[in-house]
Amino acid sequence: MPEKIYRDIPMPLVTSGVEHGNLRELSVARMKDHGTQCRDVRTREVGIQEIHNKVRPYQVELIRRDYVANNGWETFLSYEDPEQDILVGLLRLRKCSSDTFKLELKGGVSVVRELHVYGSVVPVNARDPSKFQHQVFTSGNA
Repeated sequence: MPEKIYRDIPMPLVTSGVEHGNLRELSVARMKDHGTQCRDVRTREVGIQEIHNKVRPYQVELIRRDYVANNGWETFLSYEDPEQDILVGLLRLRKCSSDTFKLELKGGVSVVRELHVYGSVVPVNARDPSKFQHQVFTSGNA
């Protein structure tokens, strides 16, 4: 499961405690010094990859990951280019346990925990073939 790294906070907005607002930048630099690479969701986002690395996905695939979390079953679906490690969008589902207290969640129901499509913002009811929001993806296209 992808982990999160805190987003950068502009120093004028920091009132106390933290000495550096660019924790992400410092963390990524430290990882590079140690020969490791950051693979969290934000680093892999299609928009971030376009901005920082001038790279776009070539072969987008639907990837499914199932795992146990907090005594329950979760499914993580994503559209990504595994060769370039670029994430276009994700859906995280949680299968409700049989001892749930809400009647509407009984009987093998799953709940959407997260849903994200990354890249530049596209207005609702609009399409821009150069951007990734509001696009149709099937396994094997970009």
